[in-house]
Amino acid sequence: MYSCLKIKLNRLLNKRFFIFFFLFSIIFTNNFNYIPIYTDQIGHSVYYYNINNRSITDDLFYKNIFIDGIKKYSRSSYFIKNPDQSDWKNYFIYRQGDYIYRELNIGSNYVLTDSLNIKVHGQSKSFPGEFALLGPSENNFKDNVLQNYIINLNSNKLDLGFMYHIENIGLPLNNYEYLNKKYETIHFGLKHKSSFKKLKYNFSYFVDTGSLDIYKEINYLSELIILNFFIENNFLDFNVKSFNKNFISNIDTSTNILKNNLNYLKFDFIPNYFDKNLILGFDIKDKELYFTFSLIYKYENLRLKLYKDNFYKDFINDANLDSYFIDSFKSENIIFETSLNFQKIINNLKVIRNIEKNNTNLSFINSTKIDFSYCILNVKYYHNQADYNYIKNYINYNFHFSPNLFWSDRYKFSFDVNYNDYKVNDRNPVNLDNIFHSFSNIENKSDNFYNLKFGLIVEKFKFTYNINFISNEGFNLSNTFLPINKIAFFQVDWIFND
Repeated sequence: MYSCLKIKLNRLLNKRFFIFFFLFSIIFTNNFNYIPIYTDQIGHSVYYYNINNRSITDDLFYKNIFIDGIKKYSRSSYFIKNPDQSDWKNYFIYRQGDYIYRELNIGSNYVLTDSLNIKVHGQSKSFPGEFALLGPSENNFKDNVLQNYIINLNSNKLDLGFMYHIENIGLPLNNYEYLNKKYETIHFGLKHKSSFKKLKYNFSYFVDTGSLDIYKEINYLSELIILNFFIENNFLDFNVKSFNKNFISNIDTSTNILKNNLNYLKFDFIPNYFDKNLILGFDIKDKELYFTFSLIYKYENLRLKLYKDNFYKDFINDANLDSYFIDSFKSENIIFETSLNFQKIINNLKVIRNIEKNNTNLSFINSTKIDFSYCILNVKYYHNQADYNYIKNYINYNFHFSPNLFWSDRYKFSFDVNYNDYKVNDRNPVNLDNIFHSFSNIENKSDNFYNLKFGLIVEKFKFTYNINFISNEGFNLSNTFLPINKIAFFQVDWIFND
C-alpha cells in the first residue's frame, strides 16, 4: 500500500513540477542543450545527448581542435578539467579516491604580447575500477588509462590548436568480463579571421586522425574546412557559410575502406530594417534547398525567439559488426524559445518540433538559474513526447552554497548537491553507440542518483571531498552495463598566478 501511494505521489509531483515550470517559464531562465548519459563512476565514457537534434555524437569543437562525430564514440575523455576562475596563469588539479582512482590536470598560460598567448594543458588518469577490470589490461590495471596534451596559440587574427589523446581502458560490461577500449588520436586546428571594409572573413581548417579499437581497429583521417563570409550593407547584411568534411577510414584490413563527404552551403539574409532581429535563409545540400529563418522580439528583460534550423549527420553504422557502412540523416527543428533575465533570476523555455525521417515529435525544455552569489540554484527539465525517443524525461537540480566564514573573508566553505533523474526507453541490450531512436515496442525505465561535495576555499586554493553516484542499488539505465555504484574522492584545485 505504501509503495502504491508513493508511486501516485511521485506522479502527482512530476505533473505539478512540469505545470509549474511551463507556467512560470515566462518569469525566470537559463539555457541547456545536452543531457549526460553516464556509463562509469569517474565520467570517463559519458555520452552527451543533444536535445535539439536527438543525437549523441555531434561534432565537437574544443580548445581550437575538432573531434569528428562520425565515429559515434563518447567524448568525455577529451575534456581536461580547468579552474573555475578565468584569470589563471598556472593551475594544478588532483583527484584521489576509491578503487585506486588517480587523476592529474595541469596547465600554464604564457602571455607573450598583448595580443598573443600560449596555453598548455596536460591530463593523466588511472582507474582500475571497482572490479579491477578497467585498467589498460587485466594484468596491468594500475597504469594510466588516459593521457591528454593540448597546446593552444591565440592571437587577434590567428588561433592554432594541437592535441594528442591516448586512452586504454576497459568497458564496464559486467564484473567478470573484460572488453578493452583503445584510442590514440591526433588533432590539429587552425582559425584565421580578417576584415576588409564591410567584408568579414573567417577560415577554419581541422584535422582529426588516429586509430580506434573496441570491437575492430579503425584507422581514420578526417578533414574539415569551414569558410564564412559576412558582408555588411546599409539595407541588407549577407552571410554565407561553406561546410566541407572529408572522412576516410580503414577497418581491420585494407579491403574494408569507408569514405564519406559531408558538405553544404548556408545562406543568411539579414534586413537592417528590423534591427537585425529577422534572418531569412536557406541551406543547399545534395542539390536540395532547405529553408531557415529566425525571428526575435525583445522587450526590456523579455526575449522571444522563433526559428528553424537544420542538422546534418553522418555516422559509422556498426550495428552488424561484420559489416560497417556510412549512414546519415537530416533533422529539421522549429524552435520557440522564451527567456527572461532579471540578473539574479534567469530562465529559458524551449518548445522544439523535430522532424526526422518522416517522424515528428515535440520536446519541452526548461532551465532556471537563481544566483545570489554565495547561493546558486540551477534546475533543468526535459520532456519528449515521442515513444521512440531514448530519453523521455530528465530532471537535474544543482545547488551551490559557498558563504564566507564569519571570522574571515579569506576563507569560504562550499557545499554542492547535484541530483539527476532519468526516464528512458529500456532497450535490452542497449547499444549506446546507436542512441538516436528506437522504433521497437519497449517499456520505460527510470533511475536517479545524486552527488555531494564539501569544500574549503582559501583564495586560489580549494580542497573538496566528493561522493558521487549515491543511489539505492547503483545507477543503471541499461542492463548492458554494470550499475554505477557510489564512489568517493578528494580533489585539490590550486591556481598559481606567478
